[in-house]
Amino acid sequence: MRFYKYLSIFLITIAPFSGVQSADFKIQKTKIYLKKEVYYLSTNFKIPHKKAPIAALKNGAALSALISIDMYKNRVLWRDKHILNLKQEYKIQYYNLANLFQLTNINTNKKTNFSKLRDVFAFIGTLRDLPLIDKILLLDSKNGIKNEYYGFLSVLVSIENMPLSTKSYSFFSSDLQIKSNRLKWLLEQ
Repeated sequence: MRFYKYLSIFLITIAPFSGVQSADFKIQKTKIYLKKEVYYLSTNFKIPHKKAPIAALKNGAALSALISIDMYKNRVLWRDKHILNLKQEYKIQYYNLANLFQLTNINTNKKTNFSKLRDVFAFIGTLRDLPLIDKILLLDSKNGIKNEYYGFLSVLVSIENMPLSTKSYSFFSSDLQIKSNRLKWLLEQ
């Protein structure tokens, strides 16, 4: 009896946060292809405009856009093996006096300027020819057997430099971030 009482209290407490996992947009398609013994990824997605992150950006806070790619090797008897984790990260800043948005690729430190935020989001949402992994690394070294591989792709846009109180709130609030679904893809060999 006591167990059910505590369980109901727990469920009532956690209920307001149940919407935290919902996606703001969907990544529809991802193409994985082999070119010159290397697997590449290409995808398109459209990041929606949400009021809170855009207002924070226009008031001086930077936005962070993170594209995460994970790849796993399917195993029968053991837990699937995590073999790849790629992160493509961008920083978006707005300069009021120049009326421009600056996009910095954190991985390469390349900066690009845009006049409209929708152009920034379109640039981030167009991934072309991103190298994933060499084909030779996917073969079983003992007998050359091809294994099954799958992966996940997800995108998160969030406010970067927030006070600690707001940052902890942002983990539970879907208003302060824009996130995608986790798209599962299979690697065809």
